[in-house]
Amino acid sequence: MTTKNIPRKTIKKINKRICNIAPGIYSDEYWSAIKNVHNELDKVISELGLYVVSVNAQYKHGEDGIPNRKEWITVIRDKNERKAIVIVMACGAGSVKDPLEKYDVVAYAT
Repeated sequence: MTTKNIPRKTIKKINKRICNIAPGIYSDEYWSAIKNVHNELDKVISELGLYVVSVNAQYKHGEDGIPNRKEWITVIRDKNERKAIVIVMACGAGSVKDPLEKYDVVAYAT
């Protein structure tokens, strides 16, 4: 049995709320822009009657082995067990030696 996806109109509502929350370059060590996106995601999930199944965060590395982004992947479901995935990324915008000393944020639901 295959899992069905949450309807596109619901995904659009989520994206409308999270995609443009944190434009700009950040340099804090607390991932404050990411926290802002996740706070808004929590609000919209609650408003739409959805729930979080899992959250996974991991660093991604370049060919040189240095972390160049961090990804938070959240799986959400609705009451009918349909699912969607929300990806929030902090993409390195810092120096070659430390790409994540500054970061840009990308967030979207699919």
